[in-house]
Amino acid sequence: MFIEQEIDADALAAICLSPEDFEEAAEALLLLERKNRPLAGKVALEVLTARIGDIYYRAHAFDVLYSAALEVAIEYIEMHASTESVYVLGTMLESVMEDSSVFEGRDKILKAVSLLRKAVGARPQDELDSIAEQIALFEVTYKYG
Repeated sequence: MFIEQEIDADALAAICLSPEDFEEAAEALLLLERKNRPLAGKVALEVLTARIGDIYYRAHAFDVLYSAALEVAIEYIEMHASTESVYVLGTMLESVMEDSSVFEGRDKILKAVSLLRKAVGARPQDELDSIAEQIALFEVTYKYG
């Protein structure tokens, strides 16, 4: 949708923070991540904390946050995983699973694993039914972690 050279990072950030179309905003957030990772991390965190958009857009924002600013994403997990929407929690699980074989930052990833296990354990089972597959894969992925 966007021509990368024609739109600057600040304009992309504005689209992400005041979306008229969540699909367009998600695309803008990915483009922002390519152009300016630190700014993309800040914008993604704001989308999450201000609860901008629907659960799908916020899940996308978490994915970008995790990619752009791992430590901030782990802090977000620590503070919000037990209360965030179940769909976003599923994205958190998926993001951390993608790093199961990463060695750089392993301690941070294992901290996220521990925090996510606690968050899943704190939720009522009926609330978790929609992400049961992600939870099962997460547990298999990190059975020894």
